Amino acid sequence: MSDQSDAPPVTPRPAATVVLVRPAARAFEVLLLKRAARGDQFSGAWVFPGGLVDQHDALCHDHCAGLDDATASGQLQLPAGGLSYHVAAIRECFEECGVLLGSSDSAGLTEPVRSSELWLGWRAALQRRERAFDELCREQGWRLAADRLWYIAHRITPPQLPKRFDTRFFLALTPEGQVPMHDGDETVDHAWVAPSDLVAEGSPWHLMNVTRTIAQMLRPFDDLDALQAWARSPRQVERVMRASPSAPWPRTPGA
Repeated sequence: MSDQSDAPPVTPRPAATVVLVRPAARAFEVLLLKRAARGDQFSGAWVFPGGLVDQHDALCHDHCAGLDDATASGQLQLPAGGLSYHVAAIRECFEECGVLLGSSDSAGLTEPVRSSELWLGWRAALQRRERAFDELCREQGWRLAADRLWYIAHRITPPQLPKRFDTRFFLALTPEGQVPMHDGDETVDHAWVAPSDLVAEGSPWHLMNVTRTIAQMLRPFDDLDALQAWARSPRQVERVMRASPSAPWPRTPGA
C-alpha cells in the first residue's frame, strides 16, 4: 500500500481576493472580515473578501468596464480567462461584504447606497446559488469596475496540503458612499485596520499567513496616493509564500 505522501499534489483551484482600502487619518486602512467558526483552520480568522473563481464568472465578461480578457490575461500571465479572476473578486466582495465595485452609470463607476434589505437579499441568493451574478448585472445594468482592480500579488497553496488554491490578489478603493456589512453567515464581523497594526509585535488579530504577508506588503506606504501609484505601475508580480520580517516589500522590477 503506497504512502499518502506519494500521492500526486492536488491541483490548485483558481481563486481571487480583493484588498479594499479607504483613506484614514493614518494614511489608509484595509477591510477585514471575520470568518465564522466552521471547525477548520480558517475559523475565526480575519481575512480579505474573496473566494473561488466560478465557471459562470466568464458570463460577466461583457459587463466589465475598461478591461478585456486578453489584457487581463496578459497581466496575470495566463493564456486566457484572466478577466474571470477580476469578476470573481468583484462578485465575492459583493456577496461577502455588500460592496459593489461597479455602477449602473457608465460614466462613473461608483454606486450610491441602496436599500440594505434589497442588497442583503441579492447577496444571500447569490451565496445559495439561487441567482447568478450575470443575471443581476443584466437586470440592474451594472458595469463591473474590472479596470479599477489592480493586480498586486499571487499565491499558490503549498503542494502538501489537501486543499490548494491559486489565488490572485487585487487592490481596490472602496467606492464612496458604500458601507461594508458582513453577511452574518460566512462572516460574522468586519473591521477597518491600518496594515501596520495588523503586523505589529503582539498584534491581537488572528490572521492567516497570506493575509499577514499582504499586510506587510502594504505597510511601507505613507499615503494612499503612493499605494495607488505602486498598485497601478507596470511590474513583475511575484508569488507570495510566507511572511518574513526580512522580505523587502514592496518588490520593484529588477529588485
